[in-house]
Amino acid sequence: MSRRALVATTVVLLTAACARQPTPTTVSPSPTGTMAPTLASHTVVLERTGGFAGQHETVTVNPTGAWHRSSRTGKRVSGQLTTAQQRELNALAADARLPDEARRTPGPTRCHDAFTYRITIDSTTISYVDCPTDTALPAAAMAIVVLVESATRR
Repeated sequence: MSRRALVATTVVLLTAACARQPTPTTVSPSPTGTMAPTLASHTVVLERTGGFAGQHETVTVNPTGAWHRSSRTGKRVSGQLTTAQQRELNALAADARLPDEARRTPGPTRCHDAFTYRITIDSTTISYVDCPTDTALPAAAMAIVVLVESATRR
């Protein structure tokens, strides 16, 4: 193979390889004028009902990481996820198991007075009873619940 053909082949292969690379993180100007990465995000709504006292709480995390928690008693609390929490939530919300977990039909629960969770990530909704003896619990959805609960409890 001639040197010219070798160079041409290398250029074609490198161009094709670069075209398949993932799109880099979007950047936007920060208050200081420098470019800062923008976190892609999801809207997450978590409802927790039941338990011994018949609780009903709702937590909404919007795409900016701002969250609002409200209870049936009218108590409202708000806050902001840290950047690390936002990144973790984004990774959990992109879990490939979530659509399958949303399509599953859980059997009857074996627990009394357990909490029932309903979590909506964008347009995907998953419900389950937090009963450790139940089978086929939605592990990906449960990981999101643990993160949202720990990040928004004060």
